[in-house]
Amino acid sequence: MLLMSNIDPNMSMVVKATSVDEINEVNIGEESVEPDSNKNPIEENDVITPNSNSNLTSDSEDILINEQSEEIIEEKPDSKDSASEAIQGNTVTEEEAKEIFIEGEEDSENDMEASFKEFLSSYNELSEEEILTNIDAFQLYIDDEKTIHSIIEVLTPEEFGANNNQNLVEKLQKIRFENATSQEDVATDSIEDLLADYSLNSVTTSSSIRQTTVERIAGQNRERVAENISKEGWTTSNTVIIANGYKFTDALAGIPLAAHYNAPMLLVNNTKIATETLNEISRLNAKDIIILGGTASVSEDISTTLKNRGLSVRRIAGQNRYDTSAKIASELISLRGPSTAHLVNGEASADAVSISTVAGRYKQPILLTKVDELHPEVQKIANTVKDWRIIGGTSSISSEVEKQLLSKVSNATRISGQNRYEVNKNVLNNWGIDDSKVFIGSGNSFADILAGSVYAAKENTGILLLSENDTDIANAKNYAKNKGLDYFVVLGGTSTLSNKITDTLKQLYVPDKKVVYIDPGHGGTDSGAVYSGLAEKSLNLSIALYLKNELDATGKYEVILSRSTDKTVSLDARTQDANSKNADIFVSLHHNSMGGTSAGTARGIETFIYHRVASGFGQETNRNNFNTDIPRIKDSLRLADSVHPRVISVSGLNDRGVKGNNFHVVRESNMPAILVEYGFMDNPVEFSIIKRLQYQQAVAKATKDGIQAYFGY
Repeated sequence: MLLMSNIDPNMSMVVKATSVDEINEVNIGEESVEPDSNKNPIEENDVITPNSNSNLTSDSEDILINEQSEEIIEEKPDSKDSASEAIQGNTVTEEEAKEIFIEGEEDSENDMEASFKEFLSSYNELSEEEILTNIDAFQLYIDDEKTIHSIIEVLTPEEFGANNNQNLVEKLQKIRFENATSQEDVATDSIEDLLADYSLNSVTTSSSIRQTTVERIAGQNRERVAENISKEGWTTSNTVIIANGYKFTDALAGIPLAAHYNAPMLLVNNTKIATETLNEISRLNAKDIIILGGTASVSEDISTTLKNRGLSVRRIAGQNRYDTSAKIASELISLRGPSTAHLVNGEASADAVSISTVAGRYKQPILLTKVDELHPEVQKIANTVKDWRIIGGTSSISSEVEKQLLSKVSNATRISGQNRYEVNKNVLNNWGIDDSKVFIGSGNSFADILAGSVYAAKENTGILLLSENDTDIANAKNYAKNKGLDYFVVLGGTSTLSNKITDTLKQLYVPDKKVVYIDPGHGGTDSGAVYSGLAEKSLNLSIALYLKNELDATGKYEVILSRSTDKTVSLDARTQDANSKNADIFVSLHHNSMGGTSAGTARGIETFIYHRVASGFGQETNRNNFNTDIPRIKDSLRLADSVHPRVISVSGLNDRGVKGNNFHVVRESNMPAILVEYGFMDNPVEFSIIKRLQYQQAVAKATKDGIQAYFGY
């Protein structure tokens, strides 16, 4: 009886490519060695061999679920033809043939298992031809441990007692031996050259990410911050500006005047000047002091203290803040001539803060007005100035005030935004920043910006406002990147702008890390095939660890391993883990074996993406049939096309192409996913190559290069 005559003759015959899962460590002789990507290329004969005392089975508590190993299914026309001929010669009708394998049915896995059980139970009743036909149909092969495997992912022969069938064991051993002895050796000189060249020339280097400089000028309080800004920006200064650090309007209006005199601005409270401030004035070797504001802002006692130290002191003050700003403007115009003036709200400082550095750079006066009224002091000076800029939206300075100003001047332009941060960026955009350096100030606490704006004007740059709000930080980050800024001076201590800000700026040009999920196939109780004492799971993990090192070295990826030791991880657990962590790509690493009567004859590397043929168990080799209308499949193919040719190039092994198959890990993962088979373990010639550490290091680097190319790096 020909049991597999129950299989639909239209179903693709399959050729096994096994996959190996996991390993705790790689043993060489008696020495336990963990893979090291920095290891010098090894000698030609160095290979991975298991220590006789090594235990490749994980402790029971490490075992999650022992599921079927993943295999690669490949069309095998010869076997298919022989199976079809045997089916045609049997009395089973086509209708009966579909009783076991019904294309597309969800229970086909159960039917497969039932059919395999029947094959084993009736083995002794089958003819030689029928046995061989079933071996091909079930894609059976045997490893050095006398364990029978199937390339078909859903079939695990040893679970059904296949290893206890001594006749089947001997049959599969005979097939393998005869095929191995019939293999012609191949010259490996070219492969050795490729591996050596790649190991020597494809050296992983640190990524060329643009670096940023982030400095902070801080102090115990606003007065100390101002003094430290002075120390940072000036070695000496003939003139020093003194302003109240708790009432901002006079200081903001005075920034352009301080810039004209190239004078630092130091802060006081309304009654007292600190010893530290006096010491800073002495350090600067200053001679002249300009006090901004009346005695309600800076007391006469402060003025007297300064005079008693032999300093020349004068005060610029008016009856109120509007009058004081007009007097400062008048002095500046007398010194620089009339050109452009900036009109800001005198009751809210945010817009004045944004324009202060620009006004300082160009030595242009800042004048204060009310929301709904053009202040009389501004009206007096309005027609003296050629060009006016209104800073802020209509909630800061109304349209009516704008009309009043335009009735007196020929040119007045408004620069506004939806909030203070947008106004700030629009101001910087309008006047530009001549260098890649910018100062960072708090959009909620302006004290440190008073002295900082004078320094920023001296440096011919501006101040970018920030808050602790994630949206504001993201917007500022995008602005800085678009402007190519890479030098940041943060004004104030961490209570003003936290390290969250500085950390963001330090990482400004570091791309968001891509999450790469690496899945070394098999592991723990699921060793995969074993040849010469070397389990597929060990080879898979070895390449996975090298690949992780390569990707980590770029600084561009968060690399997650489905396993980093020799433990059992179910297929469901692997894909669920990758999906839960929102991985960007899924890369499963395996090694092949050939199933059926051609076991041991195949060579080469193949890469799989998800594709389900009608029967559910075959593979697709025609790329035109891939479902690339689905974005995930399209990107999976693009990932395969980036990785596969690079691995082929470095290995020198046969190119078996990019194919489609219904493997669990590429089917159930939500992201682009590939499964790479790095060579055939059951082919003696190829096995001698793929077991070398040098080979594993090289293909790991090639895989990394493919991933880099996929992401555009």
